[in-house]
Amino acid sequence: MKSALLSLQSTQKLYDKTQERLTSGLKVAKPSDDPAAYYAAATLTDRASALEGRLDNMDQAVEAISAADNGISSMTSVLSSMTAIVESALSSSADDTDTRAALGKKFNDLLRQLSTMANDSAYGGVNLLDGQDITVQMGEHYNDSTFIVKGFYVAGVERDPDKTTGEIDGLVTSNIPTDWGTTGAAAATNYAFALNMVENPTAVVGIQSYGITTAANTAGDGWEVDWTSTTNYQAGLSEVLSQIEQVKDVLETRSKLLSFDQSTITLRQSYTEEFVNTLQEGADSLTLADLNEESANLLSLETSQSLAVQAMSLSNQQMQSVLRLLQ
Repeated sequence: MKSALLSLQSTQKLYDKTQERLTSGLKVAKPSDDPAAYYAAATLTDRASALEGRLDNMDQAVEAISAADNGISSMTSVLSSMTAIVESALSSSADDTDTRAALGKKFNDLLRQLSTMANDSAYGGVNLLDGQDITVQMGEHYNDSTFIVKGFYVAGVERDPDKTTGEIDGLVTSNIPTDWGTTGAAAATNYAFALNMVENPTAVVGIQSYGITTAANTAGDGWEVDWTSTTNYQAGLSEVLSQIEQVKDVLETRSKLLSFDQSTITLRQSYTEEFVNTLQEGADSLTLADLNEESANLLSLETSQSLAVQAMSLSNQQMQSVLRLLQ
């Protein structure tokens, strides 16, 4: 009976362990189950968790790039409208100054919108169109592997067009980023909207605004083109058209560079996601129970339990028989 009881107790322990594995799905749930497998799996899980955190950082960088690209797309559409306004002014007769003045005021409204769109292209506290960069953490440990998305600075006037004349201010040196250098800052003051070239930060392209020649300033301001002139307005407006095209070309180049950065981050996202899955599968292979195997074990243990109980019953019957003989 003692032998049968010990066998039943051993079977019960295995039965409880198998039930626990089936319930939790783990064959290694604590260090005492298998120290080597438990800590190896924990290491793999920690690495996977660290990389999953980097995926969030990459997601936010992609969204920030998308916000900047949307800003550029909107600015490009505004530039197209500005081109149509200038072409309409060019087609007017020399003495139709009122029409050109009305078109010029609308032009300045759109010029101011370019600056507004650039300022509104921030995402998560970062604005790539305001000269801010994004450092994307891609490695398992901080600063192991980083990727920098370079922003660029769009300089535009802060004040809305004057309600009476429709004029706007030109750029001032204090509003120009330092990396444009002295040369770039000086060139930017000739415009009401400007940005620097991709290959040379000190080379600036910009757009002159609509302005009118006054008695106090017969030459006009340097950042303005007098649309109401009856003699040389065509040359000035033709130059404005060229300026718009230059700005549009630079914005398109910037958009391409940002799209390449976005593609790089997206590729790294895919790689990281696959690697995280590999780490998790490795950890699972060390700790997860084979449910089919455990189910078969459970059936086997139930049979063993039944046999152990029967063995105890037989032993008890034999003992009773011996006692009856001794009575």
